[in-house]
Amino acid sequence: MNAAGTVVVLAILALGGCAMDRGEQQRAPQACQLPEERYSPPLSLDSLQLQNLAGHYALTVAETSGYPGDSTIYGHLWLSPTEPDRRGPRERPYPLAGWSDVDLESLAPVSLAYPASQRDPGSPGVQMEYDTRDLNLILVFGAASVGTQFYEDAGVIFRVFAVDSMGFRGRWVDGGARAPLPRGYFCADRAD
Repeated sequence: MNAAGTVVVLAILALGGCAMDRGEQQRAPQACQLPEERYSPPLSLDSLQLQNLAGHYALTVAETSGYPGDSTIYGHLWLSPTEPDRRGPRERPYPLAGWSDVDLESLAPVSLAYPASQRDPGSPGVQMEYDTRDLNLILVFGAASVGTQFYEDAGVIFRVFAVDSMGFRGRWVDGGARAPLPRGYFCADRAD
């Protein structure tokens, strides 16, 4: 192929790439950063707003407590409405549950009672809890509370600091009894 033919082929490829970019107009995920606040602010959410958080998310989890290993990992989170008989008490309902493929154990020695990838509705890998008294929204990875089942010193607690139409973000801490507690921050950006 001569030089003119190569230029034509490259121009066609470049134009095709531009057309694909225009056809895939989606909001780019925000850079995942450590929240400025140290404690989760109250989030006044009604049941419809909580149900609207159901979906598929791209998950970024960063560790900041200094354990050796990966400092940032990536995966996915799937949340769906919890079955009515598994929604928990009125003052601290569990509106959503699901699972995640993120490997939290590659970040630090976390205290999971079972894998966050577990898809059992009776013991979901991830459970969302909303405390209607102090207006805190959390996700518990690997230690859901269902019925009379409760895990002490287990699970990884993701405290939500901000929610918008594209996802949510906040800080996480291990629920175990080890010192220092593994901790960090996370971002969940809608992937569907």
